[in-house]
Amino acid sequence: MSNNAWNLSDAKAKFSEFVKKAKDAPQKLYVSGELAGVLISNDDFQKLEDLKRRELRELLEDFVKAAEEEGITEMDFKDLRGPIKPSVID
Repeated sequence: MSNNAWNLSDAKAKFSEFVKKAKDAPQKLYVSGELAGVLISNDDFQKLEDLKRRELRELLEDFVKAAEEEGITEMDFKDLRGPIKPSVID
């Protein structure tokens, strides 16, 4: 396996090294020869979360714009249950 690929028994035996190496590069974990997961640094995780939020925000903005262009307003959604919370993506 490559330098950033671990089988489960090696990752368990050298867990501290496995975690420390994830700070520098994603570490792939294989179980029975199949990729089971990838350990990434917190910085990389935060970048992915930020990207997800930006993409979701853009998707919602595009949806609202398209709805407005079709003449759909807030009143068309008045029967929905529960508030729509834009703060979920902020």
